[in-house]
Amino acid sequence: FVWLYQGAVPKLLAPHPDELAMLADSGAPAALLPWVGAAEVLFGLAILALFHSRWPLVATTALMVVATIGVGLNSPR
Repeated sequence: FVWLYQGAVPKLLAPHPDELAMLADSGAPAALLPWVGAAEVLFGLAILALFHSRWPLVATTALMVVATIGVGLNSPR
C-alpha cells in the first residue's frame, strides 16, 4: 500500500513540492514525476497481485535502499 499511496498522492493527484525538488536535485525534469508515480502505482499493484511471490518484496527492499542512497547523495535537503 505504501507504493500505491506514494505513487498516487504526492506524484499523480497532488504533486508535492518536495517530490519535484528531489527530481530537480537528481537532474531529472519535472515532467518525469507522473511517470515515476505511475511506475510506483504499477509496482504496488504487482505486489498485491503477486503477494505469494518473494521477488516483489526483494525488489522493494533493493529499490528502497537505492532510492535512499540516491536521495541522500543528490538532495541536500
